[in-house]
Amino acid sequence: MSQWLSPDKRKFDTVEAWVILLMVGPGIWLLVAGLLQATYRWVWPVVLVLVVGSVAAYVGLLVLGLYEYHRHESSLFVVYVYLIALLLTVAASVVNAILELVPRFSNRGAEQTIVGPEPPPASFSSK
Repeated sequence: MSQWLSPDKRKFDTVEAWVILLMVGPGIWLLVAGLLQATYRWVWPVVLVLVVGSVAAYVGLLVLGLYEYHRHESSLFVVYVYLIALLLTVAASVVNAILELVPRFSNRGAEQTIVGPEPPPASFSSK
């Protein structure tokens, strides 16, 4: 888009500036959702992490494909680091949400209704 404008009207000089904006935007939302989940021990930010993580993965894979297609090696390492950090962030968020949900629902499982209550202890006298 910026190549179609004359040089004095361009807002960004290179395509890399657009790529950086596309990568930084979802990254900031991931940071906010991760901080909310870690600080306040809430579970709902995992939904934000999953949605923003999918957008960030799409952008990261798109950028990776563009760099591979044009054989542009200068920033390829940054894209790999971005994708690995994204994978680790989403995995940590999901594990954190699971660890938060397990204690909340631990004594209300289906095994108590299937097995039933424990029988009373047997008495020691045979009479």
